[in-house]
Amino acid sequence: MPKKKIALVVILLIMLVSIGWYYFCYDKVDKLTATGTIEVTKYDVTPRLTGYIRNLKLEEGDNLNLGDFVCEIEREDLQAQNIGDWQAVKEAQAKLQDLKDGARKQEIAMAENSLQKAQVIFDKAQTDLKRNKELYDVGGISKQTLDDMQKAVDVAEKELYIAKENYDLVLAGTRQKQIEAQQQQVEKLIAQANANESILADTKVYSPITGVILNKNLENNEYINQGQAILTIADLTDSWVIVYIDIAFYL
Repeated sequence: MPKKKIALVVILLIMLVSIGWYYFCYDKVDKLTATGTIEVTKYDVTPRLTGYIRNLKLEEGDNLNLGDFVCEIEREDLQAQNIGDWQAVKEAQAKLQDLKDGARKQEIAMAENSLQKAQVIFDKAQTDLKRNKELYDVGGISKQTLDDMQKAVDVAEKELYIAKENYDLVLAGTRQKQIEAQQQQVEKLIAQANANESILADTKVYSPITGVILNKNLENNEYINQGQAILTIADLTDSWVIVYIDIAFYL
């Protein structure tokens, strides 16, 4: 074979080998087929209370903003307790106002009437005792009867004293210590009502983040237990890709 033909064959072989090597390396480095997943940060919407889910109108794929209403947990017992708490506060405040205002006209009238009755009974007892002493002096009644009359006077005198003390107290109004004690009771009831009302506020459920609903785990009117998630929300601003590459690519 002539030398020129041999040289041409060698050049062609070198070109073919070079082209083959190029495509071999190209396939190894630049062409890559792989599988992977897009990952996001997920948040579960979990209420603090147990109960029946109401007003849940969201579906998977819906967008939510931070603070958007999700649903409500029905708790009639907490609602009733809240009403009772504030009713107790109202009654205690009314009593406190009465103490601050002093006795009402009706109370004064009742105290005065009791005093007048006690006075009449005492006066009659004294009159009866005086008349019976005269009878005793002439032997008209026994010593026992006279003693009974004296006891009746003593009892009537005590009743008159009590009625007068009550009347004076009503006129003087209520003492400051009673007002202070009632004020403390009002404050205690308000604190208790506020604490229970904060628990009632937890019956309303709101979105903890801005994102997209990935999973709707429960439906409207279903009962939710403590720790269960109503929704799972994805934060699309915090996402990443995980790619799975065959180890043969590196060999």
